[in-house]
Amino acid sequence: MTEDNSSNNELQLALLEQNRQWLLAYILSLTGHYGDSEDMVQDVLITALEQQDRFDQVVPVGAWLRGIARNKIREYWRRNQREPVLVSSEVLERLEQVVANHENQALAPDYKKRRLQMLRSCMERLTERTREMLRLRYQEGRRSQEIGQCLKMAVASVDMAMSRARKLLRACMAERIEHVE
Repeated sequence: MTEDNSSNNELQLALLEQNRQWLLAYILSLTGHYGDSEDMVQDVLITALEQQDRFDQVVPVGAWLRGIARNKIREYWRRNQREPVLVSSEVLERLEQVVANHENQALAPDYKKRRLQMLRSCMERLTERTREMLRLRYQEGRRSQEIGQCLKMAVASVDMAMSRARKLLRACMAERIEHVE
């Protein structure tokens, strides 16, 4: 295998892995069974690798993978003699639109930059002490006990403050993302 083929394979694997969570959510919404959905994601990714020569570069990778997933789901329903999760075709179409929309946004060149800007803006809403706690945890990798020692706080207080901070950041990010989309 040449270095070009090796880096191409790495890129393909990265693209597939990028779509793993979206695929799992999509398949789970159609099967209602987590374990089976996990297995099916693996099957979809294996099929995609085996059939990569059929991939049309014009079609987004996620849409191609969801097409493979739809076929796997039909096989699953037949093989297990299970009825599909009762979802109207309108709901399925809307699900497809939502997933495709998120996929397109995630592929935008400035996606990460915009998200980081939003997160920084949300961080500014937090107190300096809370920002310091988050910095110690996520930049320095410190545990609650160490953070408590640095900031002269009880471990339970650190854990509660971290939980509240994450909740506030999650709500702030959701609000900002909603306004952008």
